[in-house]
Amino acid sequence: MQFNLYDDIYIVFLDGMGFEAEIFTDFCALSTAKGMIANMSIIDNINGVQHLGVPVRDIERSKKWYIDTLGFQLMYQMKINDSNGEVNVAFIKLKDFILELYQLSGEEYEEIKGRGHGHIDHIAFDVDDIDEIYKEIKKSGIDTIEGTPKFLPFWKNGVKFLTILGPDKEKIEFNQKL
Repeated sequence: MQFNLYDDIYIVFLDGMGFEAEIFTDFCALSTAKGMIANMSIIDNINGVQHLGVPVRDIERSKKWYIDTLGFQLMYQMKINDSNGEVNVAFIKLKDFILELYQLSGEEYEEIKGRGHGHIDHIAFDVDDIDEIYKEIKKSGIDTIEGTPKFLPFWKNGVKFLTILGPDKEKIEFNQKL
């Protein structure tokens, strides 16, 4: 069995099932088709991204940056203790996107401080108008990695994107499907 996604069309290639391919334009129809995909119970129970966790060196600085620069709102913040010491955690939200910022302690904190980039390569935000985002970023005095928005031939008509760096040098991408 092989599963491919092409711009909102899902194609399942089945071997030895009496037909070569089944095409679905709706993920719900795909996920409810009995026997089509292995681990269907996993797919049926995933609703989408719940949050993205990002380790940071200074929780207050990072929280302030995301709130002041990108418009996130603080949902809640707390300190917890684990086997390596205290962990300071803040959940912040922008529309339906939740970001968990957390500051570790001890050896884990020292390891995070030594990184040039965080644990993830980038966070990508879907935007309606990349050119308007670019104007606002330039107006705020924030540098972009690429300079101006760049084109990539992804999806049906391509995308335009640009990337900035957060306070811990995490890459934050703004991406518009064309």
